[in-house]
Amino acid sequence: MVSGDEPTLEHLRAWAYQPDAADAIDTHGPLDNQDSDLLLHDWRYVPTLIDFAADPGCPNSEYCARILTHYAMHLVCGHRRDEYSRLREAAARARGRHRIDQWAAHVERMLGYAEHRGQVNRATAEQMAIDLLVGPQWYATWDEQTRGRLLTVRIADPATHWMATWHDTHPHHLYINRRTGSYKTAWRNALPPAQVRQVV
Repeated sequence: MVSGDEPTLEHLRAWAYQPDAADAIDTHGPLDNQDSDLLLHDWRYVPTLIDFAADPGCPNSEYCARILTHYAMHLVCGHRRDEYSRLREAAARARGRHRIDQWAAHVERMLGYAEHRGQVNRATAEQMAIDLLVGPQWYATWDEQTRGRLLTVRIADPATHWMATWHDTHPHHLYINRRTGSYKTAWRNALPPAQVRQVV
């Protein structure tokens, strides 16, 4: 799509119902996965993306769900508290609908992490790592061996925190205060202990 242009809902529908959204063509030209994902991170498109993700007749329903997942993770990992009410409303719209109900549950869990104050055990830290670093939709495609290799949770330095790492090409890290549940994400480079201590 031409830089600066924004898709209309008509463009979005035409794109979503192409056999392959990665190669879909609108009036401006090709739209690839990365561009469409970022371009559609906008509340104007969320209700429509939910409808498409819930539609078994939409050939790109799973891709629409993935865009919704990435957007929700971006907001919660970025502590965008001003957006939480909208995110909760979107989850309510999706709750109970075929194929997108799991996204609603994922959003509700993430909002729970954002609002929780209390101790976090290893099991909760592991679920937070899945939800905030990887996304359950992608994690579900990994076998047990891959899960153990790509996603690790351990006591951080300092030991007051958990450290989860998704060992991707560019590692993603999650630091969780074991006493309060506060968290912070970091991309590529691990945080030094002094910065980890600031996650209170």
